[in-house]
Amino acid sequence: MKVVETQPKNVIFCDGGRKQKEADLLMEHELEVRVRKDEREIKNYLLTCTNKHLLELAVGRLISDGHIYCKEDIVGLHFKQDVENQDLEDSFVPRDLIEVLVRYREKDEVRSESIPDLTWKEEWIFNLAQEFSNGMPIHDLTWGTHTCMLAKDGNILFSCEDIGRHNAIDKAIGYAVENDINLSECMLYSSGRVPTDIVKKLINARIPLLVSKSVPTAEAIKLAKKHNITLICRAYEDCFDVY
Repeated sequence: MKVVETQPKNVIFCDGGRKQKEADLLMEHELEVRVRKDEREIKNYLLTCTNKHLLELAVGRLISDGHIYCKEDIVGLHFKQDVENQDLEDSFVPRDLIEVLVRYREKDEVRSESIPDLTWKEEWIFNLAQEFSNGMPIHDLTWGTHTCMLAKDGNILFSCEDIGRHNAIDKAIGYAVENDINLSECMLYSSGRVPTDIVKKLINARIPLLVSKSVPTAEAIKLAKKHNITLICRAYEDCFDVY
């Protein structure tokens, strides 16, 4: 399935000039995630995303929202592709459905146990920033995605792109969970801003370090410090800020 579609556009200049061009545009996808415990539905997500790494997105969202702690908390999972979109007339957006049966918590809560320290090296951060500056394939075409990279001991294990920075982070988390990677030994790189809702994802996933090209909020820094999480922001090839 395509991720990028070409559409015509008119470019209008301040001197009155006009030019017809073509634009490579990111294509939206919808993923419905129905979460059940026993026979009761406890959560229903409708996520606007790109159509790659959908299983990782679903599992990562369950982890980062606190519904499950690990892969073993998933009792059953059913993936239905190309579900007809009944909610909107003449919808252009294709939809898939993932139904998940879980056996853990019902409430969105922040996990309370401490996150272990992570020893990291400065060159790892600069390498992540350099890798991001080298470009990501979909973003290079559309300028429409956020990036997330999962790294351990300076090595990038997984990278992904999505319309939303939350989705991209969840995909990286889901990849780690599906592949039995200990997130407490990893760091994430995100291209997006870092408010408290992003930090809560790190807390629930037990991730000790987040690197971001962008900036945090004051509240995000306070929450991260409370849970022993290091935030490295404004991470460029030549400098970065540590909180």
